[in-house]
Amino acid sequence: MEAAGVVVAVGPGLTGRKVGDLVAYAGNPMGSYAEEQILPADRVVPVPSSIDPAVAASVMLKGMTAQFLVRRCFKVEPGHTILVHAAAGGVGSLLCQWANALGATVIGTVSTTEKAAQARDDGCMEAAGVVVAVGPGLTGRKVGDLVAYAGNPMGSYAEEQILPADRVVPVPSSIDPAVAASVMLKGMTAQFLVRRCFKVEPGHTILVHAAAGGVGSLLCQWANALGATVIGTVSTTEKAAQARDDGCHHTILYKEEDVVTRVKEITSGKGVEVVYDSVGKDTFEGSLACLKTRGYLVSFGQSSGSPDPLPLSALAPKSLFLTRPSLFNYTITRDELLEAAGEVFANVASGVLKVRVNHTYPLSEAAQAQADLENRKTSGSVVLIPDGA
Repeated sequence: MEAAGVVVAVGPGLTGRKVGDLVAYAGNPMGSYAEEQILPADRVVPVPSSIDPAVAASVMLKGMTAQFLVRRCFKVEPGHTILVHAAAGGVGSLLCQWANALGATVIGTVSTTEKAAQARDDGCMEAAGVVVAVGPGLTGRKVGDLVAYAGNPMGSYAEEQILPADRVVPVPSSIDPAVAASVMLKGMTAQFLVRRCFKVEPGHTILVHAAAGGVGSLLCQWANALGATVIGTVSTTEKAAQARDDGCHHTILYKEEDVVTRVKEITSGKGVEVVYDSVGKDTFEGSLACLKTRGYLVSFGQSSGSPDPLPLSALAPKSLFLTRPSLFNYTITRDELLEAAGEVFANVASGVLKVRVNHTYPLSEAAQAQADLENRKTSGSVVLIPDGA
């Protein structure tokens, strides 16, 4: 009941659609398991050129369902508290993201801890600000301190937030609060990936998928500073230029080049020590093929969907290692959290990490910020500033 594709013919006298247009539809008529489909012209919608057809096909039905539920059926507004059952499901995930962007507090029900982690990822989970009150008997924090946090609890689309004292970290005076807010989650993710999950060292060659993305950009900068040779995959020449500026020694335009072939060329057939893969389904098999003997595949995201099941025997020919880590399991203790955040802030202060805060919005315009993100009108980090601050 949903699909996206290119118009190959139009009916006589039809205006507004032409051969070659990229369009999508959801709902009736059924029959999208087909190479071609005859559809009523008034039931298809144009797809912007910035949207991948596969994304358009997958989001139409779920996305429009989420849209009418939070915008029309019941209009979610700032300050509302909502409950979403099956919060990690297709529609549920989009509901959480959309309602969170509209300023609501989102409670979600899930069946497993893995799905709980996914649902938490669908909310705004990092912020920086000044302490305005502390609980009775609390030491180590005082009113006026600049602090930041990333992770649980969700709800940072807010002017004030009550947080567990052991989950906030001090922000050095040399770090701009907007930078601190934008770098916490991505920066600590990059830290545990290159310093603990797989320890990148001088002489290593690594592959970073989505090298111009939020985490990918920091991974490239950090690994380059550690003395590694960095290969990055990107979708456009503009993103390739950014990735090179971030320390990529080699960039691969994955829409035009075969990634595995290029990696083998760059490494003289040896492969890489580690692949950092946040894409998932579309890159998983290729990532394994890019590894050298005893290499590590660090699968830390799945923007294209969950990879197909893999038999353990597939790792045997090259004695490969496969891990699916999360930041929350690498910052369980207070000491781990402080170490991760401390390294991030130190590298920002020293210039090792460049953080691009290209867009700021008043908190009251959170919905517009979310819309601009969804429509790819932004680049770098987007930060919400409380109104009047």
